[in-house]
Amino acid sequence: MLLRSMEWTAGTAGRAVRQHASAFRRESSRNAPMVVLVFAYAAAVGAAAGIRMPSMASYFVQILRELCLYGLVTVTVLGIAYCLLVARPASPIRYFANAIVSASRTAALGRWAARLWPFALLAAAFSMFKPTISAHFSGFAWDAQLAELGRVMHFGIMPWRFLQPLFGHPWITRVLDVNYALWFAVMWMFLIGMIVFCRDEAHRQRSLMSFMLVWIVVGTCLAVAFPSAGPCYYGKFIAGPNPYAELMDYLQRTHDSIGLMAVDAQTALWNDYASGQPRHGISAMPSMHNAVAALMVFACWRYGIWLRLALSLHALLVFLGSILLGWHYGADAYVAWASAFILWRAAELPTRWWIAHLDQRGSERLIPQPA
Repeated sequence: MLLRSMEWTAGTAGRAVRQHASAFRRESSRNAPMVVLVFAYAAAVGAAAGIRMPSMASYFVQILRELCLYGLVTVTVLGIAYCLLVARPASPIRYFANAIVSASRTAALGRWAARLWPFALLAAAFSMFKPTISAHFSGFAWDAQLAELGRVMHFGIMPWRFLQPLFGHPWITRVLDVNYALWFAVMWMFLIGMIVFCRDEAHRQRSLMSFMLVWIVVGTCLAVAFPSAGPCYYGKFIAGPNPYAELMDYLQRTHDSIGLMAVDAQTALWNDYASGQPRHGISAMPSMHNAVAALMVFACWRYGIWLRLALSLHALLVFLGSILLGWHYGADAYVAWASAFILWRAAELPTRWWIAHLDQRGSERLIPQPA
């Protein structure tokens, strides 16, 4: 009896594995444009920076594990929130049990994994390439020009001087600092949410493709074209008067008083860079914080007023923080916004064509063929 039970369990597990593997292959095929794009990107940055593929593969596996863990936590938290605030079932435990059974029967895990892994490869390639920008591409050559551009764009006044009289209070700075640090969690929650919860395939693929393009075009191509360190490091690379010295003094005093994660991060990044073998990299232009924050607003605009307002407020605070925490020049944010909008719009038609192509191919397979 025990042996028969074990055989039944093994057979059930085997069928489940095959079912999820089949769903993984089908979903990977439907995501072919993103798969091709991320492999091309990884190969290009690897060749440009001399990154060994075994090292990138190892880092990819590490990031994939972390993303799976974060995805599990995110799905659990969002599922609990939906259960308690929206569904409100009589038995939450039974509700979750049914959801888990449904995910298993529909091979959802295979589909989710197929949507997730390209972004682990994207993150691995980007993270390994970013530290090489200053070493391989003319150092930080654009800081002086970007600082001057910001002054000209704001009528002869540095952007931070515009904002400091309004927001230059230690506790307001602390709010901006916390929001800026939360950007990573919000970004990954957005990614996991699109992968797991978005049922509109066209919108999901457009959102994920735009997200990928932002990291490739904004975070890589434009960063290489306009290498810069940012206001917090201006005095370390540019000789002469430092127009950001007063801002950095204020941030240091605030850090000494109440603590700022931005100051700690800037110090850690500089020590990493000064070591001669940087692992993280410094890049200001364009601002990835602002680009991704704007993209999340565009992609989630359809999901109701509260999410729209929350992400818009987050994006506004990210912008203020990018300037007032000394991370970015004003032009960094404006270029990031414009680029994110252009890429969001540009991804629409190709995504629609690809989904229509998949639907047409699927309907052709259903047409009876002559014997």
